[in-house]
Amino acid sequence: MTFLADFFVVRDCEVFHRQGSVGRGRGRRGSATRAMPDEEAKMAEAKRILVIDDDEDLVQSTTALLRARGFDADGARNGTEGLAKIRARRPDLLVLDIMMDHDTEGFQLAYKLKADAELKGLPVIIVSSFQEHLAQKMDSFQFVLGNDWPAEALLEKPVKPDLLAETIGKVLADVEARKAAVA
Repeated sequence: MTFLADFFVVRDCEVFHRQGSVGRGRGRRGSATRAMPDEEAKMAEAKRILVIDDDEDLVQSTTALLRARGFDADGARNGTEGLAKIRARRPDLLVLDIMMDHDTEGFQLAYKLKADAELKGLPVIIVSSFQEHLAQKMDSFQFVLGNDWPAEALLEKPVKPDLLAETIGKVLADVEARKAAVA
């Protein structure tokens, strides 16, 4: 299906806002086309990624990047919205910011997921700049010390799109390898 929308183009950490026609299919711009059967199969097989960050532009650009790379990507603006989306349609992987509505919201969500019997296997990649604030806000992050790390990877903002995609691929491959080892 093709539709008119505002969208973001990500090129090497730079986000360009564009307005125009986006979509799938082989029709000309502006025409509605049905996805081809092989495209539908790829979409059904696509790994679902949920991006949770309070920066709406970052969520939009990251989900656009992930969709362009063949993932089924969605976004949420805080931990509460993210948890609701996780419970409604469990993703295969979570890309999570730490400092959102409050300083440690991302950590609190990650630990909540790890403690939940149904969600504890959900892999998490933290993409945050909380490290910059660690010295000034050490009291806020004190509870993390001595606990198991709640994520499979940590990437510092701003993250290059290729590094994010590569890290997602590695984490998903590790998850698949663990599943195969158990089976």
